[in-house]
Amino acid sequence: MKQCDVLLINPPATSAIMPQDQRIIDYFNCISRLDFLGDSDIEPNYGLFSIAAYLKKECAPIRRKLKKSTLTIEYVDLNLYDQNLRAKEKRPINKTDIEKIISGYNCYIAGISFMTVSYGTWAEIIIDEVYKRSNYIFLGGIHPTVRYREIFEKFPAQINGIIIGEGERVFFEIVHEILHNGNNLERIEHLCTIKKVEEDPNVKISPARLDGSFLGNLPNPDYGLLYKQNQEIIARVYSSRGCINDCSICSVGSFFHADCFADPALIDVNILVKKIGELYDQNKIKHFVLGDLDISDKPRLKKFLNGLILLNKQKNIKKDWWCQTRGDSDIIDDTTAKLLKGAGFKQIAIGCEGATDEQLQTINKNEYVSSVKNALTILTQDAGLSTQGYWIIGLPYDDEEKVRKTQKKILEYLEAGIVTVPHITVLVPYPNTELMKNENTNGIRIINWDYKDYWMNCDLYGCGKPVYETIDQSGNTLLTSDQIYTLWIDTLQKVTEFYNNRRKTS
Repeated sequence: MKQCDVLLINPPATSAIMPQDQRIIDYFNCISRLDFLGDSDIEPNYGLFSIAAYLKKECAPIRRKLKKSTLTIEYVDLNLYDQNLRAKEKRPINKTDIEKIISGYNCYIAGISFMTVSYGTWAEIIIDEVYKRSNYIFLGGIHPTVRYREIFEKFPAQINGIIIGEGERVFFEIVHEILHNGNNLERIEHLCTIKKVEEDPNVKISPARLDGSFLGNLPNPDYGLLYKQNQEIIARVYSSRGCINDCSICSVGSFFHADCFADPALIDVNILVKKIGELYDQNKIKHFVLGDLDISDKPRLKKFLNGLILLNKQKNIKKDWWCQTRGDSDIIDDTTAKLLKGAGFKQIAIGCEGATDEQLQTINKNEYVSSVKNALTILTQDAGLSTQGYWIIGLPYDDEEKVRKTQKKILEYLEAGIVTVPHITVLVPYPNTELMKNENTNGIRIINWDYKDYWMNCDLYGCGKPVYETIDQSGNTLLTSDQIYTLWIDTLQKVTEFYNNRRKTS
């Protein structure tokens, strides 16, 4: 059994069953053969890696003062365990697996990061097992941030605290308080405790925000928690945290800011480029991911890309980059696209979402189909980059005719070669998004409140029927959940047929 001061746990991000529908399997097998980078279902939790790196840096002097050894941190990635089981044994991870894995550790402080669907599917099993093996349990991540009171109602005895917002500084304060000061957790500003909830059932804890200066001084994520030096990593880099946009389907605003609007905190470009160089020197890189939710500052982007071009020359770096951004005309132009290519970017992901401007406005996207198409054209035809196009089947107020238009637009872009890889999902009304808070007036009606069913349907091991139906202005049903799901599968089939026919003729 491994003894440690801190145990960090990443839950499975997958359903508890294997996929059954051959049409879904065929689609994901099809796109897996394409030139695909981007968000991977086998990536670890980089937020936990960042917390671990900051803990090691800041706790070292405390431990020396207490005349104790270096802080011991272990990381358990149950999602990677699950992926390995599915690949090797053709089965998903289960309760017995999780109990066996966690029973191999004994820790003082445990930290668990949850998304909405991982909480709904696995929280009870993981929390109950970790409770047997630790003195303290703290939760963090996007779902606990927006549902902390609800979680304490379900786990009043097991959970010692829930970190609201960004976790690096708050988790350090927790460890510092427990190891050095005593046990007055209530003094920690962005930590919700059962005592705070009991004293005020309506307590509102503001999310922790880290400014650009703090982010620039963070050490690189501690990949050594999981990877050996000879193992390749997908290196995830952030030049900012937050997002300047306020799309109604996105939960980012709720995570970063109490009023659901999150101006990004920017890292100095020169510091960022230096950190990338250090990351390259310290690890064997498979490819890089620029994890920003949006690249909206074109002058800053160009400065970063020029710095990256210089770094690549200095260190002879020949690794591919991926990023996502919007299709706004004031972000992607011919000059920026060529700089992206020169800096090593291979694939750019852009949110297309729907086929019409009307559809985009229903989710406060605040961009136009024409500008998205123009950006995709510049990236592919002018700069020679590949692209991912993000699409949603079942947008607010969608009826079958509107979905058919989206299907037609997807195939049109594939035929024109301006989208290389389609990323086709359904809508998810995540907790605390404007879409969830204003359902019935925003073109949807939620019919399922069980978080274990809150799947975007964006990967093979996380699919299910939507938890909503679309409605018109009067509240009449336009598309049922079953109809949206059927249209989603029909879209997958059409895309699969497109690629199969293209392979036959090539």
